[in-house]
Amino acid sequence: MEPGTKRIGGGRAYHSILEPHCDFIRALRRTRRTWKEIAEALAHEKGVRVTLQGDYLYYRRWTRRQREIHWEDLETSTEPAVEAPTDRSRRLPPTFPESGFRKPNRDSFQKEDYL
Repeated sequence: MEPGTKRIGGGRAYHSILEPHCDFIRALRRTRRTWKEIAEALAHEKGVRVTLQGDYLYYRRWTRRQREIHWEDLETSTEPAVEAPTDRSRRLPPTFPESGFRKPNRDSFQKEDYL
């Protein structure tokens, strides 16, 4: 970029410094390490200094994103969608067997018969 020119548009997306070390964090969590121990291990073994809350928040956010479906991950298929069957019997709800119940007739209803 030349001096004096104004930057237009977005730049590089934000990436956490913990992103390359996510597998390392997962391995430590699977061995039941605390977040404080993980932060210390990152500092000693990987040279990344973070607070214990920092690695916890990153890992929580990362696991939530792994569960979500991303629009970028969806496969674009050129195959036509499968159509529903046109047979009308397949679209009707199931029928239940008839019971012995009969709806009472209002004209011939006698209250005494049911007491």
